[in-house]
Amino acid sequence: MLNVVCVGAGWVVNARHIPALKKSGRCRVIGIVDKNPARAAASAKTHGLPHHGDSLDVDWAQAADAFTVGVSPMDHFAVVGRLLETNKQVLMEKPMCLTVAEGERLVEKAKARSRVLAIVHNFQFARSVLKAKRIVEKGKWGKITALHGFQWSSPQRRLPHWYEQLPLGLFFDESPHLLYLLRAFGTTSECCPTKSPVGQHSDVVRLRKASMIPSTLGKSTPAILNIELDAGGIPATLFMNFEAPISEWQLMVLCEKGALVIDIFRDILVKIPTDRAHGARDIVRSSRKLLGGHLWGFFTSGIRLLTGRLQYGNDEVVKRFFDAIEGKSPLCDIDGETGLSILRLQHEIIESVGQAMG
Repeated sequence: MLNVVCVGAGWVVNARHIPALKKSGRCRVIGIVDKNPARAAASAKTHGLPHHGDSLDVDWAQAADAFTVGVSPMDHFAVVGRLLETNKQVLMEKPMCLTVAEGERLVEKAKARSRVLAIVHNFQFARSVLKAKRIVEKGKWGKITALHGFQWSSPQRRLPHWYEQLPLGLFFDESPHLLYLLRAFGTTSECCPTKSPVGQHSDVVRLRKASMIPSTLGKSTPAILNIELDAGGIPATLFMNFEAPISEWQLMVLCEKGALVIDIFRDILVKIPTDRAHGARDIVRSSRKLLGGHLWGFFTSGIRLLTGRLQYGNDEVVKRFFDAIEGKSPLCDIDGETGLSILRLQHEIIESVGQAMG
């Protein structure tokens, strides 16, 4: 049993890290550290943790084998860098760092000390995404012809207080999810070929071009971003509206014989076969599949949510982290190099938008 300490007592640590760690049955969560001691104490009480504090210097924290890090992205480099320098195993939240140079240094530190550095790229292991991968792998729906990521974000939803300090604000915090999902369907993971979702494309997601409409609210976060990419030879797009009245995240996997629509927030997969000639019967059939599939997914995911079993892939992230620490299998799809590739892509998008804006 590994001893684990969580760093940061915000929403993601309380709602995602600690529950996934406890449900794994492979560790003891011995405490939580936050620069706000009252918040750390509240989290420790909620989850029944034996220790809490505002510093990593205390003996019980130094004795831990591994750490999860859910502090603000501005603090990722300093916190994770320090942990790696003291030979700790680290599972950190996305986005990896603020700059590519910082990400490169963390990867170098982990390699130099033979430490595991993992990134929480969790949605690629959600139930809905894994189902879609299996459908593609079986080949009955033909090859993937396009990938479309779609995001509406309401500025009224629960958001971290620090997001406007990031490059392009909320884009920088949330875009890794859609970018690694594109990677999951457009790449082959050489280290874990049996777990690779498609297995027919090279491990490259490249930017074609990006454009932006600035915020109408005077924020660093843009109103709209349009991004065109190449995901291992598959045409891909991202549309992101950060001033929408509602919040919805979708990934559409278009295949030769139908569309796989993933509702990311609700962890629902809707399978819509080709509508052939788009006649009346075809339209009714597609509508039935769309409505029926979403209702059934809403029912099954709702039960899991109410019973605390809807983990959005965090359980698999924790499993891979511990497997890598114990030497059971190489870290796959959530390693530092993968996190770094997503970070580079984010900065390429920011640079492309800046050039387009003149």
